[in-house]
Amino acid sequence: MGGATYLTGNYAPVATEVTATDLEVTGAVPPDLAGRYLRTGPNPFAAQADTYRWFAGDGMVHGVDLHGGRPRWYRNRWVRSPEASAHLSAADVPHEEGGWYPGSGNTNVFAHGGRILAVTEGSLPYELTGELDTVATRNFGGPLPAGINAHPKFDPSTGEMHVMSYGFANPAVRYHVIDPAGALLSTVDIDLPAPVMLHDMGLTASRVVLFDLPVRPGARTGRRTPALPLAPRQRGPRRAPAQGWHRGRRRVDRRRTVLRLPPAQRVRRP
Repeated sequence: MGGATYLTGNYAPVATEVTATDLEVTGAVPPDLAGRYLRTGPNPFAAQADTYRWFAGDGMVHGVDLHGGRPRWYRNRWVRSPEASAHLSAADVPHEEGGWYPGSGNTNVFAHGGRILAVTEGSLPYELTGELDTVATRNFGGPLPAGINAHPKFDPSTGEMHVMSYGFANPAVRYHVIDPAGALLSTVDIDLPAPVMLHDMGLTASRVVLFDLPVRPGARTGRRTPALPLAPRQRGPRRAPAQGWHRGRRRVDRRRTVLRLPPAQRVRRP
């Protein structure tokens, strides 16, 4: 699906923040189900349909509070990143030191150390109140110069949170353990031949699993314009799998292949 698909219909960004208390229920909420169900995702203030990607945009957290067999409220709030605060004419929230950039909190929301945290990888998580208002970014007592990855893992036997961070300089990866109270407990530097994007990770009873993925971040790569070809998939034969590794070191998604080819194979723009 193209960028326009994720800006229309049920995918369209929500234009306002809402607090609703008189909620209609279809069926029944189990009386023993108590707590808050939260989710976060991109909700851009403005986006260009021809360039938008579904994972980009200002973070918005949605929540439902369940208690006594009924929903007590639904609400949605933009995470108050610097961009969101400026758009909403709101005061900036405090930012602790760390992360490549402020982030938007649009990728994952979780609880640890008595805090609700929304995060985009490469940045520090934003702490939210129980009513989803943004408090500040948190570095767990840091330093966390590269922030954390989007999907930390939790050890149920110790209550510790395990996270990875990655960046452009050595060490390429750092592995952090956050104690149950939310304080940085330990950091291990991991040397790799090149920086690697670590969106996720794994955790077992005795091992932490680092994914050595083919997506390699780099400052030079970020400044380059992807070379052709951009091959649409609507017509003609398929010449590449929907997902796969290619020596061109660019992405392959369901609609088009984006490859950086050697100079002799590049296609000139008309």
